[in-house]
Amino acid sequence: MVKGRGTIMATALAGLIAGLSVARWIQRARKPADSNTPETVEAEVDLIEIKGIGPVYRQRLAKAGIDSFEQLVEAGAAKVATVTGVEEMAAADWIAQAITLAASS
Repeated sequence: MVKGRGTIMATALAGLIAGLSVARWIQRARKPADSNTPETVEAEVDLIEIKGIGPVYRQRLAKAGIDSFEQLVEAGAAKVATVTGVEEMAAADWIAQAITLAASS
């Protein structure tokens, strides 16, 4: 199957965004806790908040071990598309939404 230039660029962009997001999470995880501030517990966010992911897709993702924004981003569009049965462009959109939602939480 031959991919169009737009599809290739969108997939590359999604991969770049995913990589930057993962790097950001890793950087935050390595940052030592400040002893002068109370620890904060990040609320666990449900993948169903992503437009296009409903109970069925959420269940398919969970069966593949993907149940958080971070895991969705780390999995990548190709794997997400494979485990859910959606087009890779839809999976890339979900990943972009996960990055946006994670950044705002």
